[in-house]
Amino acid sequence: MKVNLDYLARVEGEASIKYEVEDGRVKNLILNIWEPPRFFEGFLVGRSYEEVPDIVSRICGICPVSHMTTSILAIEEALGFKPSEEIRNIREIMTLSQIAASHVAHLFLLAMPDYYGIEYFCGLQREMELFLKLKEGLNKVTKTIGGRALHPISMVVGGFTKQVPAEAVEYMIRYLEDIKDVAKEVVVLVSGLNFPDLKVELESLSIDNGIGYSINEGLIKTSSGLEIKLEDYDDFFVEEEVPYSNAKRTTLKDKPPILVGALARCNIKFEKLHQEARNVAKDVSYKPDRNNPFFNLVAQAIEIVHSICRCIELLG
Repeated sequence: MKVNLDYLARVEGEASIKYEVEDGRVKNLILNIWEPPRFFEGFLVGRSYEEVPDIVSRICGICPVSHMTTSILAIEEALGFKPSEEIRNIREIMTLSQIAASHVAHLFLLAMPDYYGIEYFCGLQREMELFLKLKEGLNKVTKTIGGRALHPISMVVGGFTKQVPAEAVEYMIRYLEDIKDVAKEVVVLVSGLNFPDLKVELESLSIDNGIGYSINEGLIKTSSGLEIKLEDYDDFFVEEEVPYSNAKRTTLKDKPPILVGALARCNIKFEKLHQEARNVAKDVSYKPDRNNPFFNLVAQAIEIVHSICRCIELLG
């Protein structure tokens, strides 16, 4: 039997999928990312370096901070500029607030409806309350530091365009404290979902600076023990075009398919999570080194707790 789904719902982007089923097994599966390329690399040519972060933040409306931060770090590396510890800490807060907000949106709006067997998420009153509390609180952090929650304007090469006043710092700490228990409730909620039993040989990848649960800085570390400097990326990774998709495929030479994101980070540096995040993970019997990609949802929920606690720590 041949199956052709022209449009995959509830994914970030536009995709279709084709596969065949024979004797109860799926074969010849093709995932086509048919969203047209937007050629950001091309129209950055000739632009001032000061324009780059604002432009690349438009790659995504969910994760603009990551695109801004990555471009800023690359430009500063090229210029030989070393940001102060204060700047690095504020950038970490910005990145964590955005990653956690992205996790919240993915968990509640994209993933949970399928597990609940419903078409729309808005019918779940308690879950909607959790979603709105977390999203609002995390967006406030991004907005307070960045000037606005979507496509922040204060992050620039060299630092920030404004200093956050002390009363705003106290304000951020207060509403992060208010949503911390909400985030812990989400870990319990997500861990109770009925995940498919799938075991896949995967190579987890994560940034690791050897100190904490790093997000912006460090080497590329893999679950098999490789430690790759950023400048050696091309020596280890292969980016190639495939005939059936507009998205490039990235592989690690002579290794299984790669896994990135929350589950990969938890696989590699679980012990470096904030203590409160590890405690709630223990409460739901979560253990790292999972090769079931569906457990990425639990890892995302745990990272939301980590992000909130780490932001409080940095702000304090």
